[in-house]
Amino acid sequence: VQCGKGRDLGFVSVINFVSKLGLGVGEQILTREHYVIGSRMSLDRVFTFFFGHVGFFVQQAISIMALFLYGILALATTTLDYHSRQNCLQEGVTNNAFCQIIESWAPNAINSWLTEAMILTFVGIILATTPLVLQLLTENGIADAFTRVICQVISLSPVFEVFASLTYARNLIDNTKYGGAAYVATGRAVSTSRARFSTLYGRFSRTGIRTGLTLVSFAVGITVNGFA
Repeated sequence: VQCGKGRDLGFVSVINFVSKLGLGVGEQILTREHYVIGSRMSLDRVFTFFFGHVGFFVQQAISIMALFLYGILALATTTLDYHSRQNCLQEGVTNNAFCQIIESWAPNAINSWLTEAMILTFVGIILATTPLVLQLLTENGIADAFTRVICQVISLSPVFEVFASLTYARNLIDNTKYGGAAYVATGRAVSTSRARFSTLYGRFSRTGIRTGLTLVSFAVGITVNGFA
């Protein structure tokens, strides 16, 4: 995987590199360094400085927390809708005002809310990739731009970006809450040494494995409640 200045790195080096950046930004937030610098800038320069430095990492953390919040709310609302309809059907109560509200309003409201949230998510993804596509269109033409985007999708570049965002967010949040940031050696070449499974699991479980399993559990629960 190419990372940073274009070096070819293994995933262990990549997670160390990304973790180092997230921990460093968390340390800058704790020391109020950006507050001191920003208080001496004009408003337009503050916006540029913020979104080009600490704001990018804060945005990653907010996006990850919003994703989990979306999953929790979607699972809770679909579960409430499912059990409420089941109770009404088992008791044979259809004239009850609560059951009428559940039957007429809840499914439509929940489905429309979930649909709108997913549409907004895809719109955000499209807007995030628009600058790259426009740059390729103006410099290399339609064919090269289309080929580049297809290659990015086939090579699972979006999946790697999700992994990097999770690592940024987790290290930023942990260092902001607990502190204790330290320099992380990343290396300069492709890793060819063998590592124990327990070591690899400990490095990747916090930012990748457990997060992925949690999101899959949300998706399965929402799907089951939606089709039940």
